[in-house]
Amino acid sequence: MKYALNYFDGEYEILASMDFLEFDSLESQPVHSTVNTLILAGALDPATPSMYGASVHERLGNSQFFHFPGIGHGVSRAGERIPELLLQFLQSPEGALETSCRDQIAARAIPFIGNLYENVKVGILIRQAAIENRVRVLLPIGLLVLCWIASLFQWWRRRKATPISLKRYQLSQRVASTLGVVLIAGTGWLIYQTSSLSQLLVLLGLVGGAQYFYYLSYLFLLILILSLFYLIKSWKYQQSMLTKAFSIIFISSLGAFGSILLVFDLFPN
Repeated sequence: MKYALNYFDGEYEILASMDFLEFDSLESQPVHSTVNTLILAGALDPATPSMYGASVHERLGNSQFFHFPGIGHGVSRAGERIPELLLQFLQSPEGALETSCRDQIAARAIPFIGNLYENVKVGILIRQAAIENRVRVLLPIGLLVLCWIASLFQWWRRRKATPISLKRYQLSQRVASTLGVVLIAGTGWLIYQTSSLSQLLVLLGLVGGAQYFYYLSYLFLLILILSLFYLIKSWKYQQSMLTKAFSIIFISSLGAFGSILLVFDLFPN
């Protein structure tokens, strides 16, 4: 997953450094070389078609070009006999390579995703939470889970009579925090489903019904507003400073989690 999330970093750096290049500069011209080079191309590659490899092959005097009819993008990672071919080239770059492996590799089905929830910010969220360990992402999530556990404990132990406005506040905070936990767990499951198909796919969005799942984000924000409303109405019934401090921390945690939903646009599109 880490490799997938960093997949385009090198390309971004190269493109940033190329902003100053002139159209007819040396760096923008095709490369001509006599260095021994192995070029692999998949006939089913929609990103870098095999004709690109053939074009490069014409300009590299000592290159060997292998065209694989049944493979898409990323031939070097296709498995089967490909590692043998790579090893053979590395051991003897000047020698002619065995070509029988090309015919022995069967064509493979390319999965097409028709129900993709398109959101490039999902990849940014995963990267900030799982790789960079950004506090501004992890802290609201952790606080929300802790507040949810605390609200369940509070509901379990409360026995005395409570004013109706305070009851409504406590109910709304339990529902909001439960929805938040469902959104966290559901997002984790959707990320797992998506990465099971292709880790690079998380750079584009999610699969598995995410489009419908994130309607819960609207419900979460609605109940968050209700919680704030009932907190204001029940404030005078919260007798101790500890209770008031907990309420402030709780509503702040809900608000911080809501800001994550807004920043990373976790809503239906």
